[in-house]
Amino acid sequence: MDNAAPYKILRFPNSPLPCVKGYSYLANPVRGRTRVLWQQIIPALMNMCQQITGAALSAYLPTFTSENGFKGATAQIATLAPYGSAAVVMIIFSYFSDRMKNRTGVGHYVCTPLIVTWQAHNAGNESRRAVAVPGAVSLAQAVAVGSGYLFPSTDSPKYTMGSAVILALSCAGAGFTGLYQFLVWRENRKRDEREGGPPAPDFKPDTATYADDAPGFRYLG
Repeated sequence: MDNAAPYKILRFPNSPLPCVKGYSYLANPVRGRTRVLWQQIIPALMNMCQQITGAALSAYLPTFTSENGFKGATAQIATLAPYGSAAVVMIIFSYFSDRMKNRTGVGHYVCTPLIVTWQAHNAGNESRRAVAVPGAVSLAQAVAVGSGYLFPSTDSPKYTMGSAVILALSCAGAGFTGLYQFLVWRENRKRDEREGGPPAPDFKPDTATYADDAPGFRYLG
């Protein structure tokens, strides 16, 4: 039994969860789960795709505006409109995302806060969150360095290569988002079947000990 997974049998005789009352529940303690799972990998890929897009936009937006007739300081001022609009839309989407318990969003400045909070919630507790979120953000920022080569001056004025890369990454980010939502739905469904149904609305899972492995924990879709 030396190679056995570090599982622990837990009993919940008085639990409000109908699934575990009178049953034994097989749970994997946080301290024993060291492998990296899709709950951490896919949000990191989603964030990576969006951060490259945002970094390229931030770096080259003044160039685009200057090539459309805006010069000097006027070119910088012309970038206020897209940034201001993005900030307003981001706040609106974040508000309704929290109200509807759904983290799906479209657009770089909308997706970035939703992805980060999505991953933070689904990490389960503070210790796992402290590793998952900074890791994903650091990876995205590291890869975003390559955005400086997407729009060379030789491609002006169409910038075919940069536009194609940004479009491809946006589509990839949307694909990762759809995959993540499907996996979350499937995992929550498995837990409902294993535990006899969803947990009670006022039930608080023991995420401090077992993070997202805790009985009664459901991922946010």
